[in-house]
Amino acid sequence: MIRAIPLTCTGHSRPVTHLSFSGILDKPATIDGAEEGTSYLLISACKDGNPMLRDGVTGDWLGTFIGHKGAIWCSRLTEDGSHAITASADFSVILWDTKTGNALGVFPHEHIVRSCDFRKNNSVDIKDDSTDTRLLIVTAGQEKIVRIWDTSSRRVLKAWEIEKPVRTVLWPCRGVIITVTNRDITWWSVPDSELNLQLSSDTDSTLPAMSQPEFTQAPSVPTLDHSLLKSTVPLESNHARVVSGSSSSSSSSSSSSIIIPASSEPELPRDSKFLNPTAKVTLDFDIIGQVEHDGQWIIVPAGKSVLFYHYSTGELVKKLDFEYTVSAASISKEKSGESRTLSTGCTSDTWVRFHDFDSGKLLDTAKGHHGPVHAVWYSPDGSLAASGSEDGTIRLWKTAKGSYGLWNEI
Repeated sequence: MIRAIPLTCTGHSRPVTHLSFSGILDKPATIDGAEEGTSYLLISACKDGNPMLRDGVTGDWLGTFIGHKGAIWCSRLTEDGSHAITASADFSVILWDTKTGNALGVFPHEHIVRSCDFRKNNSVDIKDDSTDTRLLIVTAGQEKIVRIWDTSSRRVLKAWEIEKPVRTVLWPCRGVIITVTNRDITWWSVPDSELNLQLSSDTDSTLPAMSQPEFTQAPSVPTLDHSLLKSTVPLESNHARVVSGSSSSSSSSSSSSIIIPASSEPELPRDSKFLNPTAKVTLDFDIIGQVEHDGQWIIVPAGKSVLFYHYSTGELVKKLDFEYTVSAASISKEKSGESRTLSTGCTSDTWVRFHDFDSGKLLDTAKGHHGPVHAVWYSPDGSLAASGSEDGTIRLWKTAKGSYGLWNEI
């Protein structure tokens, strides 16, 4: 491994719960030492309720999204870095414009939202064999309901109940959604044809206005208060009952509220069908950290093991066992002439470990955090790994050879 002093990113006041990178952006790199064209963003979720956006190469703070009133459990960026979503304990998910910091929509729930994800391919099949570009998201949490949202119309396109609270929900590819509870990993088939999508010209363009949460670009910006708008959808079954159609939210809020009703319709029509999983895995150990996907595999930290499943079929591809309880895991990107590495966090110490992905052999131990590591993730070019800790800091560990970003070759 490459020995280099990590970059420490401060600013959060409570434990960091989740990290996510954008893809490599098209704009030219302005950072000395980075490969030509290398530029990407990093977003962090934290229990302080203030997700932060950073330059992924340098860790420089770009801004803080202000508007949530509870801990943030999950934050994700689109591949092009243009949008972010955050899932919170305040019973809401917010869609953000990363360029302006404005909230583009607030999606209400009836309980803590633990996870959210963007659909990876924005090209969707619409009625009459048409296609359209649409930003779709999936959300889930303690409510035990999975919802798919159309962010342009703010409608719930599909929703179904499951038996346990959801810790992670993923949308790794077209037509496949994955839910993770304390021990169960379930694959669901959700083709575009079941999403009741409409052409953009058919959607209601007269959406209610909202007061925007603020995106801090200065040290002191007051937090905008807002009330919570809860969904009125009663789902009675503990099975995977499908609910399709428009969203259900009706509530009054003060003029300072940033909540956008997802729809003017009072109830969500119920479907008589049940959604059946295409694959399901039940583990012997609790899944402590966030389950992630890297475009190829579903990465599951469970007990003292990390398991790798095929993203669409649910087939177990690989399992690596360790002598410590794994709290988070991420795989480096494939590079010509270099073997892939696995970075992990641990519940019982403060270290980030790097293992050879093929053999599981320990390559290096990175020390610097002052609390357990809850999140690790590799940058889109595989040149650094980011870690988030109980100590409220993010650290960037260079894994590439030579100069990169703020690191100079010694």
